[in-house]
Amino acid sequence: MRILFVHPAIEISISDVARGYRSALERVGYDVRDYFMGKRMEYHRQALPEAVREDQALLSRQASENILNEALYHKSDLVLIVSGLNVHPIALWLLGQVGIPAAAIFTESPYDDESQRRWADLSPVGAEVDITIFTNDRFSAERFGWHFLPPAFDPSVHYPADPRPDEACDVLMIGTGWRERQAFLEAVNWTGIDLKLYGVWPTLTADSPLHRFHCPMVVDNTRIAAIYRSAKICINFHRRSVDALTPGPRAFELAACEAFQLSDPRPDLVSMFGSSIPTFDTPGNLEDLIRHYLAPEHDDERWVLAAEACSLVQGETFDRRVQEMVGVPDYGVGEVSAGSGRKETTLK
Repeated sequence: MRILFVHPAIEISISDVARGYRSALERVGYDVRDYFMGKRMEYHRQALPEAVREDQALLSRQASENILNEALYHKSDLVLIVSGLNVHPIALWLLGQVGIPAAAIFTESPYDDESQRRWADLSPVGAEVDITIFTNDRFSAERFGWHFLPPAFDPSVHYPADPRPDEACDVLMIGTGWRERQAFLEAVNWTGIDLKLYGVWPTLTADSPLHRFHCPMVVDNTRIAAIYRSAKICINFHRRSVDALTPGPRAFELAACEAFQLSDPRPDLVSMFGSSIPTFDTPGNLEDLIRHYLAPEHDDERWVLAAEACSLVQGETFDRRVQEMVGVPDYGVGEVSAGSGRKETTLK
């Protein structure tokens, strides 16, 4: 089977998900060809007149129209899009006109569900566009009837190993410094605690008590694993949502690295990891947990819980997710259903 794999335009955490799926598809034996939305958009940005160079809708459309050309050139049986919010819906309509099926893996549920829903439902010229939708959160899957595809980890990147002394710290958090995250962590008393914060924290100023702990860099996912393993405690702090049910990729990656983590609560976190990942819901609660597990007499407790989470996450890989995608029937390649005029497809 030939797959045209459309990478997201954003080259940060979403691109890690894309790389994980792309590698897994190739390991299964699919013929995978790449379409890099970020590079395509940059090409058109440079080619357009300066007056319209930052018109994101125009850039998206021009970069997306060539998806059909590439799919035809490579004789693709399926176009698989990761994220999709930078792919103009014209691409879906064009693919539909020639009968090439499309599928999308939504990575931003439930935070961006309304944008994702509009994207999936858009018909740019009034025609029905069929696309198979997979999503990372169980709430969104149940709400919109999308196929649930939980986060995963890459065992070639995330695995237990010895800590690195040069990356050692008491507490580590890697992620974007959303305003609510910053306010939450500023309410913790960090006296006597060696904290490291990596990532982009746009509202962090010099007068913040967190400023001295901030390492202003985006860390490549291959380096993140070594940093995870070297911290005594890793904080898994999800984006705020009253709807989200499923833990994010960081929970899976930390567990696979056998790194001890504290997390804010998610219903599926408990059902998957049991009590191996202690949870916090207030700054005071987080501080109490940190000081408890940093105490020398609780070193062994950290290791035991981290090892338990590592054993529970085994198998939650991109290879398994690809197998979960196999057999999902929808518009596309395969046998023609009697009287339907459409084909039924699987990823087989």
